[in-house]
Amino acid sequence: MGYFDGLTNASFRKDAQGRDVFYPYGSRGRGRIIPDAETADRLRTSIKRLYILLLALIPLLLAIVRLAHDSVLYLLLLVLAVTALTAGYVQHLTRGLPYSEERLTYRESLQNSLRGHSRLSLILLAIVSALFVALGGFILSLAPAQNFWLALLLIGFFGLCLLVFLGALILKLRQEGTET
Repeated sequence: MGYFDGLTNASFRKDAQGRDVFYPYGSRGRGRIIPDAETADRLRTSIKRLYILLLALIPLLLAIVRLAHDSVLYLLLLVLAVTALTAGYVQHLTRGLPYSEERLTYRESLQNSLRGHSRLSLILLAIVSALFVALGGFILSLAPAQNFWLALLLIGFFGLCLLVFLGALILKLRQEGTET
């Protein structure tokens, strides 16, 4: 399994009756009961593709902000538009599916996600994130006034990613330690 499988796994679980339930907003929202395996596969595939598309949009958003002379207002408006479109798409995917009474806990979501990630993938993601943080620092050192917002976005976003991946790696190592 790959990185996007792990992200996708975080939003799915079985309920007390053994049915698949999809939690589009993770532990912060209500789940939708999936009626059959075909619908579950279609939904998993659609969510995985959505995550890939959203990750691919990040460089595009950064390029637009850079071309707009580093305006954070443009970035904020673009992020809000992408968020609204994403919420609408998820609403479309789950239209007609009944709500589940059971909630997904944050711990369950994290455990589901960790099952989909390998130790190597988490290490590589942490390394790539650290490299982007370093790139942000390098860009900032070249021309601080001209590249401030771009560098800040790189350092902030990938710094947060680095912390998340390191935390996930620690949890993965603990999880593997208790399974053996």
